[in-house]
Amino acid sequence: MNFELSPEHLALRARARAFADRMRPLIAGLDDESRFPAEHLNELAALGLLTPHWPDGSGPGDTLAYALVLEELARVSPAHAIVVSVHASLVGQSLLVFGSAAQKALWLPRMARGEVLGAFALTEREAGSDAGALRTHARKDGDAFVLNGEKVMITNGGPAGLFLVFATIDPALGSKGVTAFLVPGDSAGITRGPRDRTMGLRPADVRALHFENVRVGADARLGEDGQGMKIALSALNVGRIGVAAQATGIAAEMVDRAVAYARGRRQFGQPIAAFGAVGELLADMGVDRDVARLLTWEAATARDRGDDYAHLAARAKWAASEAACANADRCLQVHGGWGYDVSVGIERALRDARVTRLYEGTNEMQKLQVARHAVGSIA
Repeated sequence: MNFELSPEHLALRARARAFADRMRPLIAGLDDESRFPAEHLNELAALGLLTPHWPDGSGPGDTLAYALVLEELARVSPAHAIVVSVHASLVGQSLLVFGSAAQKALWLPRMARGEVLGAFALTEREAGSDAGALRTHARKDGDAFVLNGEKVMITNGGPAGLFLVFATIDPALGSKGVTAFLVPGDSAGITRGPRDRTMGLRPADVRALHFENVRVGADARLGEDGQGMKIALSALNVGRIGVAAQATGIAAEMVDRAVAYARGRRQFGQPIAAFGAVGELLADMGVDRDVARLLTWEAATARDRGDDYAHLAARAKWAASEAACANADRCLQVHGGWGYDVSVGIERALRDARVTRLYEGTNEMQKLQVARHAVGSIA
């Protein structure tokens, strides 16, 4: 498989890296303050980094471009990467694939310019991996729907101007009753809970949402009645490529930092990189980074070709998230006691990496999907 990047891809990746490098001095402060960097949305949009896989002329417009941008952002700020992923992929890509002409005209231009931020409202307290068990209800009322329920752990929940909300039109139907709705953020009846206190990704805005008699027109329904699970699964498959790219960025940054430190830190008259135990850590880190990147690019290019890619996205997300967590821990180990100092920033990467094994489907669920595909291929 040829993974040679086109000049367009290389230029896009360079823009993403330059933007990320400009952010470096700010990230520790954003993390300490748990502050969402809303001021960066317009700049990301102007650079073609906010919606990199949309066919809007701002870049290559494919999934590989999306993976490249998220990897570069995540090297410096995984929180920025997940904000972009949720906005452009989980919400925006759903609109691109399933939206009507009127829905696309209403929302996509504003989303591309960074004027409206999207949030994906699927998860509930009793409906995580089992998304078909959700309880948020959409009652038909004439030519409108009335939504009631609660969503939890919603990324972009505070600043979002558009929620893609999944609700059941009939609980007795189970997953076949789940329907998707485009709900403007200023709709009456929406209450945004306080910011969640998360272990990592602290600049990202994550919170619960409460819907009390939120009324939307029939034209707010995305797709058809009962098509919500299809829309959600389609979005999550692309989102898993995004999480894989985010995790790859963390893994790659940890390699660079560990190598630089091992070359410069001297003990017993030589750089610690010369010691076999340290060299073995660096070798493991480099291999895991490369595996993560290649599996992510494979899933992205498979989607761009129109191939079945769900199992590849699951595999990439699983492998890359494990690599991110392992490399953050190894990088801290290479730094020794200094790595345990908060000001060095490695503990932040360790905190940020951990969630990649959880969201867009836990790694245990990804392994099941990969296993099912493997068994099916020989049955």
